[in-house]
This record gives sequence, structure tokens and C-alpha cells, in this order.
Amino acid sequence: MRAWRCAAVLVILALLGSCQKPPDRGEVVFQLDRDQLVDDQLEAYVQPMADALKSAQPTIHFIGTGVADGAVRVRLLDPADLPRAHAALAGLGISVLQDEPNATIAARLSPTAADALAAGAGQAAMSVLQHRLGVRAASVSLRGSDIVVVVADRTAMASVIRTSTPRGLLTFQMVDEVSAEDLATGVVPFDDVVAGPYPGVGRQSEVVRRRPDLTGHIARARGRFDENRGEWVMAFELDDVGKHAFCRITSDNVGKRFAVLIDGQVLTAPRINEPICGGSGQIEGDFTAETASEFAALLEGGALPAQLKVVSQRTLDPH
Repeated sequence: MRAWRCAAVLVILALLGSCQKPPDRGEVVFQLDRDQLVDDQLEAYVQPMADALKSAQPTIHFIGTGVADGAVRVRLLDPADLPRAHAALAGLGISVLQDEPNATIAARLSPTAADALAAGAGQAAMSVLQHRLGVRAASVSLRGSDIVVVVADRTAMASVIRTSTPRGLLTFQMVDEVSAEDLATGVVPFDDVVAGPYPGVGRQSEVVRRRPDLTGHIARARGRFDENRGEWVMAFELDDVGKHAFCRITSDNVGKRFAVLIDGQVLTAPRINEPICGGSGQIEGDFTAETASEFAALLEGGALPAQLKVVSQRTLDPH
């Protein structure tokens, strides 16, 4: 009799469990920042354009190069050099070269090239999000140019958006020491930029070299509590390429400071006391257990091709 009663109770509990409503799913639709995609692609042409003009025989003199408004622009000192400049730049594979006033050449991507760039970036972004979100995402797919994330439980939508939208581009950039007055007024060397602190984590702005010394190459990352410091940190390990580059950078710059940035904002800027060649380290900041783990997931999944913006979000029928 007792066995029968136990079996009946189990059946009733099973039936009650089967009647429980599954959690509502959520849908978040993202779009990649197309302008950022194009600008990043154009940024890769800046140095080759400068080198091509310098290597011309005779040298073609110009005033700087830079990306703005969807184009790389270079202004020649002598307008008579325009034909030779076009010939020197033609071999770089840039889609469109156009003349503008004041002996300026503008290099742009063609619409076809920009479309192909966006299509490839969409596929890459899907892969990054799948790694970042894990079980929180029921699916990640493309819908035209949109990236659609179906969230297994809509209560996790805020967390999914917070984890998905940062680009997650980790850079190591040498610090140039300037006076507090120059920092406050933004008077910095030509090849430097002022990078602000990462909101909620970074502690101060820094003047850093415009071009990163190392970008990405994180193999593993995790949040952990540092007993000696009494605070949460983000521990990381570099892949082989990053390990050797980091060893070289720190060996060449002992006594100087380098900044660790995510998406151009400073997490920390420690002093290099000795070469760091083991391929691992930790990043300090105003981390909590949650934010240290979130940043670790962000970096371990790799950087997005460009930042994502939320187009829409809604609750889906559980079925």
C-alpha cells in the first residue's frame, strides 16, 4: 500500500510539472554599425597610402592622411603631382579614388565592396555572439542585414543586450606622460589621443599612442578574486602570437606605463616593472564579481567586427 501511495504521488507531481508553463522567450534584433565597418576598413589603407606616396620616384609630398566621412583623404603639396599620385595609389586595390578641391585625393569603398564587407561582418558577428551568450541564446541568426538573437528566457534579455552590444576590442597602447594641465585642455602630441576611463571600471583618463601596440589575441579570460589585493580582477592568457608580441613590447618599455583599453576606453594603465613573457596577466579596475566575469566572457569570445545597436526587442510566445 505504501509503495502504491508513493507511486501515485510521483505521478501527480509529474503531471503538475508537465502543466507548468515554459518561460517566455525574447527576441532582440541588432544591427552592426556599418559606418564603423567602413571606417575600420579604410583605416587599414592609411599607412599603405602614405608609404606609396613616399616611395614614388621622385617622392610625392603630402600633408597627412586620415579617415573622415567615409573616406581616406590625402592632400598633396603640389597639384601637379595628382596624376603620379593616382598611379602610385592604384596598386593598393582601393575601390574608388576621387579628386577633391585643394589637390586632395579621397579613397572610398565602392557600394559593392561595402556590401560585401557588411555581409562577411554579419557572419562573423553571429559566431562571436554565439560564444558570448552561450545558453542564454536559444538561437542566433541573420535576417537580411539584421542579427536576430532569440533569448531562451526573456528575463535574461537585459543581460543579453549588455553582453552583446560592446564591440569588445581589447588593445594595449603605450602611455605618454603629459602634465595635468595639458591633459585637461587636450593638448597632446600629434600621434596621441586622450582615452577616457571605461565607465564603472576605469579610474582615470590617459594619453596613449594613437596606434595600438597589440590588439586582441586573448586565448582565455576569467574573473577571479585576488586575495593579495582584496579585489576582483580579470585574469587573462594570450595566444602564442600575443605572448611573443607582449614579451617584446614589455621588454622594450621597462619603466614606462601601458594602458589596457576596451573599445578605446581605459581599464587600467600599470607601469612595466620587468618584461612579461609568460603570456598571462591580470587586469585591475573597479570590478565586481559580475563585471569581471562579464568582461572575461566579452574578451574570450573575441571582438565584434563593429559595435552592435539594438533595433528592436520583444517577448515571444513560449511555443
